[in-house]
Amino acid sequence: MGRRSHPGRLNDLLHLVYAEADDSFPGTGHRPLLHMLAPERLKENIDGEALEWAAARLLARRECRRLAVMISDGAPVDDATLLANGPTYLTDHLRAVIEDHAPKIELAQLRIGDDFESPFPTSVLAVTPDALGKDLLDLLAGMLMGLCG
Repeated sequence: MGRRSHPGRLNDLLHLVYAEADDSFPGTGHRPLLHMLAPERLKENIDGEALEWAAARLLARRECRRLAVMISDGAPVDDATLLANGPTYLTDHLRAVIEDHAPKIELAQLRIGDDFESPFPTSVLAVTPDALGKDLLDLLAGMLMGLCG
């Protein structure tokens, strides 16, 4: 039995929901954001599939305006997938997902700590983890007021 030349994604997926869109968190401040930075959560990132999953959840909602912000510390990474499919496989997939969903969802990215090139229509750099909360709120405020993009 031979090996396929481009087998696709080879890593398992895990989608974590820190808060539902309808949840309210009086008095919790930025604690849900801090959970995202826990070392045990930082794994290989399959950004295109994560964005597809989030977009499907957003598009199932009744609101007429939908915003999605991807928080990222770099390019999509899954070593096994990249080794089997080529170095641009996951980035190409992310770009295709962005192109597919940009007309229906306002997309942005908050980059953490690394000033890499972003394929998102709107992108902001948070230089330190301490700046993450403020930079995310500034990005969302800009999107909501139509200042971004």
